[in-house]
Amino acid sequence: MKKIFLIGCFLLVGLTAQAQSKEWLSKSWQIDVEAMRAVLQTRLTEDTNYANLAEGDRLLALQTALQKIEGIKVVYQADGSYTSETSKGLKKGTWKADFEAQKVTVVLEDKNQIFDIVQLTANQLVLRTDKGMLLYFKPLS
Repeated sequence: MKKIFLIGCFLLVGLTAQAQSKEWLSKSWQIDVEAMRAVLQTRLTEDTNYANLAEGDRLLALQTALQKIEGIKVVYQADGSYTSETSKGLKKGTWKADFEAQKVTVVLEDKNQIFDIVQLTANQLVLRTDKGMLLYFKPLS
């Protein structure tokens, strides 16, 4: 009897954590430009063209990259619908998450994008792309 109770408690905790994760994910997010600064800086330094630039030009390249991502917004609706707003416009699709595997799959224009969920709290979403790039989001205010 004690064993069944413990199993039931673990299942309840697991289901509660999944429900909370879905609740946290199911909202509007915007790219966290300040958190992305270090990510973009690292990506730029790996580019040989960037490394050969003068210091002022490297700073300008970083600022340009930050400005490009500044307006990125994504919305994960509780019903499984998804929207993404970038400088290229608004795209609509669907999403589903596997919180046990820490993955979220977004389907846009019949293409699956699978992201690792690195961190998910009420105040931060960090995803890893299939190419290993981290994407930092904060709730849309």
